[in-house]
Parts: sequence; C-alpha cells; structure tokens
Amino acid sequence: MKNDKVMVTIRVNARLAELYKAILVLQSITVTADLTTHMQKQTQNYQLLNSNVTVDNMQYSKLNIKVDRDVYAKYKAKMILNHTTPTADVIRYLRFVIEKNQALLNQN
Repeated sequence: MKNDKVMVTIRVNARLAELYKAILVLQSITVTADLTTHMQKQTQNYQLLNSNVTVDNMQYSKLNIKVDRDVYAKYKAKMILNHTTPTADVIRYLRFVIEKNQALLNQN
C-alpha cells in the first residue's frame, strides 16, 4: 500500500525559521498545518508574496513537514509553472508571515 503522505524538507535561514516558529507557537498553529494550508492556497491561486524582512544570519535550518502526496505534487507543479521552486516560495511565505506578525513578536 502506497503511503499517501510525503516528508518534505525545506532548507531555510535559521533566524527566519526561529521567528516563524515563534509566531506559530503564539498562535497555536503547527508548522505542518500552516505550510500545508499555504501550499493548498498557492495551488488554487498562486501569489508572489513580497516582504521587506531581511536577515543577515548565514546559518541554515531545516523545516520538515509531512504533507499529502497529491497536495505536494500539485503545489510543486504550480511552482514550476510559475518559474520558481517550493523552497523559494516557502522562504517568501516565511518572510511574509514574519512581517505581518511583527507586532506579535514585539509583545514577547
């Protein structure tokens, strides 16, 4: 029987991952749930997310999520058709989430 989930590993800037995870913890959302929702939304209506968040830290970390195989296949195909990659899209998404929730981070 074929597993319907696939493990996706995305290499991102460690500081971006840290800030993103902190925001999700404060909102009681898991990384897997948030990124799966993002992938589904991008598949339905691709948007190039922009942000002014920059990070000088050159250390990297990995985000691991288990996502439905079909969702990821459709997402990856959509990224290819839009001349980008899943990793680049997720990094833009992390920056967007951090910028949007800066006030939440500043409260803690």
